[in-house]
Amino acid sequence: MELRGLKALPLEERPREKALRHGIASLSDAEVLALLLGTGTRGRSVLETAEALLLQEGGLLGLSLKAKSEVLETHGVKGAKALRVAAGLELSRRVEKTRYERTKRPSSEEIWRRYRGEYEDERLLLLLLDQKGNVKKERMLGLGSSITIALEKVVSLLKEGGFPSCLLVHNHPGGLYFPSSSDLEATSKLSLALKKEGLRLEDHLVISATGYFSFAKEGLL
Repeated sequence: MELRGLKALPLEERPREKALRHGIASLSDAEVLALLLGTGTRGRSVLETAEALLLQEGGLLGLSLKAKSEVLETHGVKGAKALRVAAGLELSRRVEKTRYERTKRPSSEEIWRRYRGEYEDERLLLLLLDQKGNVKKERMLGLGSSITIALEKVVSLLKEGGFPSCLLVHNHPGGLYFPSSSDLEATSKLSLALKKEGLRLEDHLVISATGYFSFAKEGLL
């Protein structure tokens, strides 16, 4: 089936040949994914398998957010093929992380894009900024459904590293990205505690896979 499926295409339209002739950027999302897969699955050519994965998982973004082994296995993608797909997506995330870390004061949307599919559980992250607003370090402050902000720990991390400001990133795996009353109270207390020390909380982002809430944009800092 796989050979018939690909051989039905003109030589110059097959993913590998097309990439060699016109460059990898000339390929569609499905064709790039087909190259990662290498071979098709039972009853489907490699290109058909790639197209089915993208269609049913919501495109590349949906696949990158859900590309766990069980999701791939439902499409017959197992073992080395599943590992190649996961490796390709992980490389993309690492490139984005490197680009992001070198960017001067990332925007709220850039932070959201960086972290929206990173964790399956609820976490609170502290991003430490230098004098120019570059993200220099990342520290996890909490893990689980009931997270509290340790004010003294945050102040200590900034002072010890010589960082003048910071950002909080708090993910909600369930999909809702609005802050709770406890989020509002804790953020206000942290902002005041930092100001007393001559430090600054630039923003607190509550994020999910579908969107984000910025305390700074909403005038809450």
